[in-house]
Amino acid sequence: MCSRVRCCSGRTSSNTTPCACSTATGTGCRASTTTSKAPPRSSWPEFRRRLAGRTHVIGQANNAFVFPGIGLGAIVAEVLEVSDELFLVAADTLSDAVTASRLRQGGLYPSQSELRAVSKQIAIRVVRAARDGGIGRALRDEQIEDTVDAAMWFPTYAAYHPLRVVGT
Repeated sequence: MCSRVRCCSGRTSSNTTPCACSTATGTGCRASTTTSKAPPRSSWPEFRRRLAGRTHVIGQANNAFVFPGIGLGAIVAEVLEVSDELFLVAADTLSDAVTASRLRQGGLYPSQSELRAVSKQIAIRVVRAARDGGIGRALRDEQIEDTVDAAMWFPTYAAYHPLRVVGT
């Protein structure tokens, strides 16, 4: 099993899933442990990694937190183009969502259990920044949160009732 964030082919792997190169070639991952100063990141669910005598909590990054919030904010704001400034607002909002307790654990991102709340805050700030930058709807501050709430998808499902087939 590959326990590295990036396997030898550059694909993301987790500590519980064989990396793509070992599955495809049967040779196993040939990646060496990283000495990079860049924080490890993953698109896989959160896991812990020990590096230089310290345990780090590896969490979700852009695909989980930033893009849903940016997308929702862009839809609500009705922007035609997502500017670099809106991405910076999203990054700042994500950074603000990391608690001191989480940082002490070595986590650079909020817990996945906070995904909806953080994405909502990103969307709210993206809508506000788009409005202030003159590229989004002219919503008043007190309207933004309710408008974002109304646009959020909630995973509700109809009750399942199996059909009874007559005559079989």
